[in-house]
Amino acid sequence: MGILTEDQRIIKSQVKRMAEEHLLPIVSKLDEEEKQLPFEIWDLFHEMGLLTHVIPEKYGGTEDSSSTTMCIMLEELSKVCLSSALSCLSSALVETALLHGGTEEQKKYYFKRILGKRTIGSICVTEPGCGSDAAAIKMQAEKTGSAYRIKGTKTFITNGNIADLYLTWAVTDKSKKTHGISCFIVEKGTKGLSVGKKEKKMGLRASPTTEVIYDDVTVPEQNLLGGIEGNGFQFLMEAFDVTRVAMGALAVGLSQGAIDFAINYCKNRESFGIPIIKHQGIGFLLAEMVTLNEAARALVYSVAEKYDNGETKIAKLASMVK
Repeated sequence: MGILTEDQRIIKSQVKRMAEEHLLPIVSKLDEEEKQLPFEIWDLFHEMGLLTHVIPEKYGGTEDSSSTTMCIMLEELSKVCLSSALSCLSSALVETALLHGGTEEQKKYYFKRILGKRTIGSICVTEPGCGSDAAAIKMQAEKTGSAYRIKGTKTFITNGNIADLYLTWAVTDKSKKTHGISCFIVEKGTKGLSVGKKEKKMGLRASPTTEVIYDDVTVPEQNLLGGIEGNGFQFLMEAFDVTRVAMGALAVGLSQGAIDFAINYCKNRESFGIPIIKHQGIGFLLAEMVTLNEAARALVYSVAEKYDNGETKIAKLASMVK
């Protein structure tokens, strides 16, 4: 990571303090009891900009909506609670897709709403028959007059049971393959939209993962992202490039949290009359852990900086980060 600006140092400190004061005392219990984050914590995320950071100043957002600053925030959050960071990133991905693909009317309307009150987003791509291969989605969206009717099921959806906005990818013309995939903004409470089973997971239990069911969900044509059919796959790939970098920041933060815990343990655990951190074999292990994580951090922030400087063709580097 390069030299932080004064504002970035303040943001880093604020997120660190919030995570240690409000998340650290509850994260273990949430994970053990498979409970999701309280909405009071989500309100804190909104106040601190974790749910709104990517919104540019021209739409009422922050002066610094950079990928680098987002990575700084998510890394600090991940050191304490990876579930929180994952849910925040998934929500921010909705705004990223809106930013890349939305019409001016959609951006102005939804960004104002997201900035005004806590709004949780969910990205709905994965289906029972397709995961990473987004080009293989089967969910259909049929045009009926001035609206679209969506039918099908999405699975393994982060924030699925708590979201206010569901960005939903569906096929509008299967003959055009990826060029026949479109994206729709579906709001919580829309008739026919419901939440299916909540997944039981081995970890990240405070971040809910569920099915989302679309039973003839009807949305107006104004909710077609970008206003043109067939651009959904392109919007998704562009948004993924940015969020893959942020996902790298989550991994670096998680690793740093583990390293900090390990070093503290090694300083306090004694064997043969001395702290085990003074044993050379332990020192070698810790040194390698720190070195590898610093290398990963350097890659994350170098790619984030490239994106912030206007380089948009970062797919290869973003994939390397993830």
